[in-house]
Amino acid sequence: GDDIATALLHAEVDGERLTDLEFNLFFLLLLNAGGDTTRNLVAAGTLALIEHPAEWARLVADPSLLPTAIEEMLRWTSPVTM
Repeated sequence: GDDIATALLHAEVDGERLTDLEFNLFFLLLLNAGGDTTRNLVAAGTLALIEHPAEWARLVADPSLLPTAIEEMLRWTSPVTM
């Protein structure tokens, strides 16, 4: 398959495949990191729309703008925290 799980199952580090523990821990990391950034983006985007009601009104009036709005939110405020 052409997915991250299959790639990791066949991946090698210094000639050795990942152990079950390494494989499982990697996916735990992805789950946590993906959840954090998604939550942060939704929160920051919601706050931005609250602070800019005209933009919120544009999205309500024209939902086709949503993909562009999400891209702009990613550019304007980073979902990654340090």
